[in-house]
Amino acid sequence: MQTGSIDGLKKINDTYGHQEGSAALIECAKILQKTFRDSDIIARLGGDEFTVLIINAADQVNEMIAERLQQNLAEHNAQSGKTYELAVSFGLVAITFDGHDSVEEIMREADRRMYEHKRSRKMMRI
Repeated sequence: MQTGSIDGLKKINDTYGHQEGSAALIECAKILQKTFRDSDIIARLGGDEFTVLIINAADQVNEMIAERLQQNLAEHNAQSGKTYELAVSFGLVAITFDGHDSVEEIMREADRRMYEHKRSRKMMRI
C-alpha cells in the first residue's frame, strides 16, 4: 500500500487559482495511472492526499514503482511548460495478510513514511 500527497498543492491554488490547482490534481492522477498497473487501486482521500493499494507486489516491485513514479513526474515536469513542478511525497508499506495489522495500522504506517519522505525532501532543498 502506498499513501501520498501532492507537494505544494496549496501554493499552486494560492498562486495560480483553484482552476490551476484542479488541473494539477488531474495531471497528478494521470501520472499515477501511468505509474501503476490496471490491477492496482488508486483513490483520492481528499485535498492533496491519495492512496494506492498495490496488488501482489514484491518488495523489489515496490522499489521499482517508487522509481517509476519519480521518473514519470520528472518527465511531466520537463514537458509541461508550467512555472511550477508537480512533486509527490509517498510512503510504501507491504501488506502481509498475516492478520497482525489492521487496515488502520497499515494506513498509519504508510502515512508516517510519507511524512518522513516529505521531511527528507524539504531538508534536501535547504
